[in-house]
Amino acid sequence: MAEAEAPVKRYNIRMAGIGGQGVVTASHIVSNGVVISGGFSSLVPFFGSEKRNAPVESYVRFFKLNDL
Repeated sequence: MAEAEAPVKRYNIRMAGIGGQGVVTASHIVSNGVVISGGFSSLVPFFGSEKRNAPVESYVRFFKLNDL
């Protein structure tokens, strides 16, 4: 009989702010840190074409293999 696999523990981070505050940059830093430490990450930024003062959101989802 096969052993049951442990459920994958996923982490979700939502960052929100105003354009120019570094929301997208911060989410890239978090995502790259996870990848460098051996995990898997996906990043989805939402922003308009404006340069500043527009709403910005970014979602980071990640997990690590050693969490299994």
